[in-house]
Amino acid sequence: MNVNSAQADNGALRSFEEDWNFKKEPLMSRLKTNSRRVLWSGSVGLMDAARFWIFMFSVFALLDAGALSERASAADRQLTPSEVESWFNHNLVDGVGSNLLVRPNVHVTEFIDGADTFQAMNRRISTVAGGLTSIRGEKSYIYLLNWWIDDTFPLVSNFPSTTLSNLLHKASDSRVEIRGMFWNQVDPRHRNQRQVDNINSLAYGSAILDNKVRSFGSHHQKILIIYDAAIHELVAFCGGIDFNRDRVYPEGTNGSSQPGAPDHDVHCMFVGPAAWDLLQIFRKRWDDHPARASLPTAPINKQGLTGINYPRNIEATLNPGHKQWAQIGHTYPPPGPSAYTDWYDFAPHGEQTARAIILHAIAHATNYIYMEDQYMVSPEASRALQAALVKNPKLQLIILIPHPAITSPQPFYASSAESVGGWRFG
Repeated sequence: MNVNSAQADNGALRSFEEDWNFKKEPLMSRLKTNSRRVLWSGSVGLMDAARFWIFMFSVFALLDAGALSERASAADRQLTPSEVESWFNHNLVDGVGSNLLVRPNVHVTEFIDGADTFQAMNRRISTVAGGLTSIRGEKSYIYLLNWWIDDTFPLVSNFPSTTLSNLLHKASDSRVEIRGMFWNQVDPRHRNQRQVDNINSLAYGSAILDNKVRSFGSHHQKILIIYDAAIHELVAFCGGIDFNRDRVYPEGTNGSSQPGAPDHDVHCMFVGPAAWDLLQIFRKRWDDHPARASLPTAPINKQGLTGINYPRNIEATLNPGHKQWAQIGHTYPPPGPSAYTDWYDFAPHGEQTARAIILHAIAHATNYIYMEDQYMVSPEASRALQAALVKNPKLQLIILIPHPAITSPQPFYASSAESVGGWRFG
């Protein structure tokens, strides 16, 4: 899953400036003066001076330091039609051939690192957990897609009641519909089974341990969707941050065991039509999974999704005051060795629109490309970056990858970074 969102903002530059520690002043001064755009989606960043883009790849995301509080950006300037035409890929189709639309009237809030992300999630979940119901008969819901989910640590430091487990219990007690799909981790110590069981024990909750992947594959999407029926608002979070204590606690404290923790990452919150598109990701995966049929239907139907009814259509999510644009891409593999004989109904031959969005952005960079990545493993990305440098000799390329002391051995991706034109450990 990849999110391509455009807005006029310089906030994510803070993270880069704090971590990049040599000869940054002239470059950062120019970027702060000229940058106008951000693209969010999971862990690869791309920027150029007049148009500042950051991609957050939802795969192996480990980004640099920095703290960024939730903030509104309603004052961001609106993109011109020519900018929208140039900087989005309008020729993409999803796994069944439907156009992958570029959505207007979107509001995007970006976060750097786990603490700010979890605080925003806590605020949204806590509000829905109040038990309010729309006079139109709509019902609130909370849907989760995760690679890893730890529901036992406080989302807000020093507030023990803010564990995800506690928040979801309160929401279910208020008749908020809870649904979850979590990857069946290969390591039996981290299979997410306990979290699935916890949600299935809730009166209004149901969850699936999902291993509908190719052999040696995984579900790496990290999406939280919240519909608050009291105010008729759909909100979706996505990016690179799982519910994991290593996103907020240093190694060796409060159960965090990840070298180099707290891990650095990026996440976004969407309001508007892009949130609707993220909701469709959950709906399609939920409806497609055979384990759904084994969930009970009485006394409460735990197979169903309120989200297929509310909001009633994408037009219901529109707010003319939202001035940003977004495009949601996906990564689903084609059929291959798997425990499942049938494949995704929504992507029977796979889908690589996230890849296409990133390559399109690389090809259209004019002044700067900045990337952070935990694993630099793609020869195709290396070739695309090389081509961009040849096409535009003035293009400045910066790649930041973590030191091998805090990540897996690097021979796999060091060669890719070197092939682009040099690299250094971050």
